[in-house]
Amino acid sequence: MSPELRRSSGVFKGDFSPELRAISLCLMLTNMAYVKESKSNWSRGSIVRAWNGVSKNDNMPKECSGTPGGLPRDAGFFGMVVGLCGRNPARVYEATRDRCVTVGDRISGDGMVIESRLLHFFLGGETFEEGEEYLQFRFRLLYILMLNGLFFNTTFLLADAWDQMRLGELHLTMTRFYSLVTLILLIAIYGGKERFPVVAWTYAVLGYVQFVSALFFVPGDEMRVVWFFLQISGVYIMLGQWPGFFTTVASIAAIHIANHYLSVPFSQHAVATLTLGLGASGVMFHAYCSRSVSFHRGMVASNIRLRQLSSQDPLTGLMNARAYYALADRMIALATRKGEPFAVLFIDLDHFKSINDRFGHEAGDAVLKEAAACLADAIRQSDALGRIGGEEFSMFLPNITREEAMRLAEKVRRDLEERMPDIGTTRLKITASIGMAMNHPGHRTFAEIQGQADQAMYRAKAAGRNRVTCFEELEQGQSEQK
Repeated sequence: MSPELRRSSGVFKGDFSPELRAISLCLMLTNMAYVKESKSNWSRGSIVRAWNGVSKNDNMPKECSGTPGGLPRDAGFFGMVVGLCGRNPARVYEATRDRCVTVGDRISGDGMVIESRLLHFFLGGETFEEGEEYLQFRFRLLYILMLNGLFFNTTFLLADAWDQMRLGELHLTMTRFYSLVTLILLIAIYGGKERFPVVAWTYAVLGYVQFVSALFFVPGDEMRVVWFFLQISGVYIMLGQWPGFFTTVASIAAIHIANHYLSVPFSQHAVATLTLGLGASGVMFHAYCSRSVSFHRGMVASNIRLRQLSSQDPLTGLMNARAYYALADRMIALATRKGEPFAVLFIDLDHFKSINDRFGHEAGDAVLKEAAACLADAIRQSDALGRIGGEEFSMFLPNITREEAMRLAEKVRRDLEERMPDIGTTRLKITASIGMAMNHPGHRTFAEIQGQADQAMYRAKAAGRNRVTCFEELEQGQSEQK
């Protein structure tokens, strides 16, 4: 039942103040709209099915079992709302890195349609690159807070216009100004992550002025100081520790100064409690943000290291086979769209097994490192190089003619021959057999052209090693023999 309302000193009264109600709704809506960002399972491409009234055995995915209504355990409040909107299995969301992509058509029951564009709008209409997760979190939190701020201040303006509450002329003017500037900031930051610092600072200052205005000009609301606690937490999260520290000090100072001029001042006990509460909030958020940023940076560094380990050959530092093949396939697709020629070199070190047998595996590792360094020095910035086997290397050469590719392959062969890796007791001479293949219209994957370069390399081995063989020349020779 609604609390009994009454007018007292021209201020809306009831069991809870308007500010407390606004804060409660603000937190609830923020949780609903922002759960996608706070749940790693949503932001990394998982499938979330909102099911209601379905048993564990009715084709329910594993991640949904054992939860009310078949919801994923980490679907959060937003997922619970979606799941309870209809009686039947109704909706499938595919959460991608940047937005929630709608797969179904509608939610059964009340026919409510949830579009991914709506969620994208409520998250600021911006996409973020890998490594920008912390900026993404702050950007979307700021956008949601500004939407909430605009909504509730507009609600206060309407309540005042309908004579449901009294803000006072000065604070009414400030609320109008706050709403107008917030709307401008929302338009300015939408889809523009590069404007985040300016908008965040502007909104932080605007919020502080609005709360100070309420402190002076709305004396009938005893709970108006609660806004300062939200201000401190928001500034710490969005702008960092030093801005949060100064906001804490400024908030405490505003309360102490304003209390001398208020028509109904706070008691000394209340001022002391507020001072301690604001100070404690500042200390906690200072420590929390410090550790959060530290953990985030450590996580980013660890992820970079893991990506390097997963794509890099630990001995030579070149790309491993998996990473090299994936990159080569993408480069082939790009070259095909542009209509540019490309070539592949298959490089195999000669008599490598005998080096391992005679001098040991440490000597073999030294030879591989020296060969990798030689190949890396020979390629262009646009080329790709990977170690694809024990003593096998591959080069992908985009936008190159056959004559240029042959010249580069011959240069690589000579450079390898001139290298004399030091294995401690002696210096070894190394040579390589190189096969080269050019692209043809039928080449769609890297494996096809790589196979032809491999055949040319084996022909170079059969012809005496330490030489370059072109697959196209082999085909031409076979055609002439026929």
